[in-house]
Amino acid sequence: MIERFEKYLNEKNLWSDKILLAVSGGVDSMVLLWLSRYCKLNIEVAHVNYRLRGEDSESDMNFVAEYCEKYQITFHGIDGSHIINMPGNFQGNAREFRYEKFTELCKLRKLDIILTGQHRNDVLEGFMMKVVRGVGLLGLNPQNEQVGISRPFRSIFKNEILAFAKEYKIVYREDKSNKTLKYTRNYVRHEVLPLLDKMHPGDSKGLLRTISNLEEDSFLLSSLLNTLEKSCTHVQFGLQYLDLEKINTWNIDGLLKALLRNWGFTSTQFNNFKDSRNHSEFHSRLGSFQKKGKYLIIKPNSYSRIAEKVLEFDKPYAYSDVEFITVTKTKRLDKDVDLMLNQKHVIGSISLSPYNGGDYIRPMGMQGKSKSLNKFLKERGLSKMEREACVVLKDSEKILAIPGYGIDESQKIMNGDENNTIFVYLN
Repeated sequence: MIERFEKYLNEKNLWSDKILLAVSGGVDSMVLLWLSRYCKLNIEVAHVNYRLRGEDSESDMNFVAEYCEKYQITFHGIDGSHIINMPGNFQGNAREFRYEKFTELCKLRKLDIILTGQHRNDVLEGFMMKVVRGVGLLGLNPQNEQVGISRPFRSIFKNEILAFAKEYKIVYREDKSNKTLKYTRNYVRHEVLPLLDKMHPGDSKGLLRTISNLEEDSFLLSSLLNTLEKSCTHVQFGLQYLDLEKINTWNIDGLLKALLRNWGFTSTQFNNFKDSRNHSEFHSRLGSFQKKGKYLIIKPNSYSRIAEKVLEFDKPYAYSDVEFITVTKTKRLDKDVDLMLNQKHVIGSISLSPYNGGDYIRPMGMQGKSKSLNKFLKERGLSKMEREACVVLKDSEKILAIPGYGIDESQKIMNGDENNTIFVYLN
């Protein structure tokens, strides 16, 4: 197994990465932790305590924490006790919560990737559960593989991991809840798969090949849908605008449903969306949505409002993944100016700030009359979701402009002000 693990590290080029290991204390994750230490990887460890099993849960967390302390590994204990009271499937909710927290940890600690101990038996169990739930081809895409989560044991069976742990005397914790049949996954593990193996000995390898082929097809379909979606989407202030009319021109049955399924829509939610009126809002596990004219406005869960930032001349500042703003005193020849400011009437430095509906602007052309940003943007047809995503340019005393929508009266460029002009470029 050591050679196979090292081969995986080579294939994925993980040797120099900063890695977060998901460690429950069970045999799979403890073997993963042992191998990571053996290979001298740069690792930190995360453990989620759902407090589902009382003292056993506390003992699991303490076991992992003490192991990390012994080997001077940074340990992150995460409290997931609230998951018990959430509606729906506990294991599904728990899985979604821990991946969300792991991803947050990676951003906070500047880690490159998450490694988990999922093995071949887990793949079989997961596939059977998806089949029973009735997922489509897109639902068979290896879960979270595309968002920085990697699984080195995916080609290794559970009995191989157990044998390795025994050979190298790797200590681990037994989770008694893995034996109860009240959870669907455990029932599939202890009843369904053994029965299939009894009826068709050795056929699990054929099933694994089928799963692999379907996952490849699923990944291909997902990639094609993502490419098509990008061609029908533009981004403004971090919100994504999906052009529904453009999608309809493709005249492909089920295309929109498939795209929205990628955004976490269930069949019921999609049907509600189809029958909804303009400005209707929707929510899925992946984001918030609003139907507006020919667009579906998408605010992903990853969306976050900008922090206030003082802008330096000629230095681009990113305010979303694909959007930048640059202020300069030199007019560019390769790009049209998006707006101009009058430096004579700018007090102090220029800042880029998040929208605050209670702030005021004196829109150009209104003879100096003030309007709240909320009213000003509402009159221009912006929904609440769009207004809250807007950014403003301001100095130490006032709003100078709302990029894309309006400029304050004070920033009017008069004859003779050419040398005081500040050019603003958005892209």
